[in-house]
Amino acid sequence: MLNTTVPPAKAKLYAIGLSTLFVLEVGPLLTALLLCGRIGGSYAGKVGTMQATNQNKLLRVLGVNPKWWTLYPSIVAASIAAPILTVLGTSCALVLGGYVA
Repeated sequence: MLNTTVPPAKAKLYAIGLSTLFVLEVGPLLTALLLCGRIGGSYAGKVGTMQATNQNKLLRVLGVNPKWWTLYPSIVAASIAAPILTVLGTSCALVLGGYVA
């Protein structure tokens, strides 16, 4: 048990609490928000371009579902990239937070 009457012990307890909070809550949340914004903007641009140039109709004529052609590769890529980006972003934030403090 930590003796919280000593100022360095309070600072250490505070740092442990903040790092735990950042690793469990803030880091994954920020990564997910950034990833959703980036993927959403990219997908909206891609679908808008495909609609303007009638590529959706062409894919239907070829017998390919346009959702499978455009949406699912992005979902697979995001599923692979999200954990990697979460670990990278959280570790960078903790290292830089320790450097600043």
